[in-house]
Amino acid sequence: MAAFLDQRALAKHGADYERTRAIASVALLIACADRALEGVELALISDTLSDLAASMDVKVMPLDRALLRSIGQSVAMDILQDGEGAVFDAVRPYLDGQSGALAITLAAKVAAADGEVDEDELALLRPMAKQLGFDPAQTEELIAQSRQDAPGATLH
Repeated sequence: MAAFLDQRALAKHGADYERTRAIASVALLIACADRALEGVELALISDTLSDLAASMDVKVMPLDRALLRSIGQSVAMDILQDGEGAVFDAVRPYLDGQSGALAITLAAKVAAADGEVDEDELALLRPMAKQLGFDPAQTEELIAQSRQDAPGATLH
């Protein structure tokens, strides 16, 4: 079913879907960092992606929960088979400056969504942000803002 949903979206939306899938995959990498893909994280991605994209002038397609869950399952399986770095390397070519910034912004929000920003999430978020052109100060500012937006978030 996952492959069918993915292929249908790709056939219908082309490059917009590839960009959207790449952005969601970066956020899902962070969601999987604590070894649990939680509903709150999926809901945040689904509910936030389009608004964030509009505010950052990035064209994305809407992701319904079924398609997002399918992408999440694919990311989780790819992490188990190939590791986080390989998953990021596979989606990196679809992320330019603006869509990369959107991906990291969304990923930071996902890191804080469950009330904790833990070391495993930070260990993934920081190098991905660097590869997408964020300097360390920008990354830390984004993480701090995400913590502030998610009351009760703590560093572990």
